[in-house]
Amino acid sequence: MRARGEIAFTGDRGFVMVRARPETAAIRAALEHGDFYASTGVVLTEVGFEAGVLSVRAADPAATLEVVRAGAVVHRGMGAVSFPTGGGVTRVRVTDAAGRHAWTQPFGG
Repeated sequence: MRARGEIAFTGDRGFVMVRARPETAAIRAALEHGDFYASTGVVLTEVGFEAGVLSVRAADPAATLEVVRAGAVVHRGMGAVSFPTGGGVTRVRVTDAAGRHAWTQPFGG
């Protein structure tokens, strides 16, 4: 696009971040297994789910992380959160100071 004089990224779009080797097959497998998160610019350095606990850390320590269950915020943290998912399907919504967001996949249930 850029070679044709078009703007490749305007900053108002979303994307997915995938935890995979930079190979087509690995990326496709990660997407099929839900090993990714959606973002409009926020970078997460950790997304883990072990022993019923969802742990998320943002690259920006000032980012607000909200644990969401059944559409309601049940916990808030700055920079990182760890939260048990025993009460149902849980995800984390992250917002940085610039108003950009990231959303994890749903965990638990």
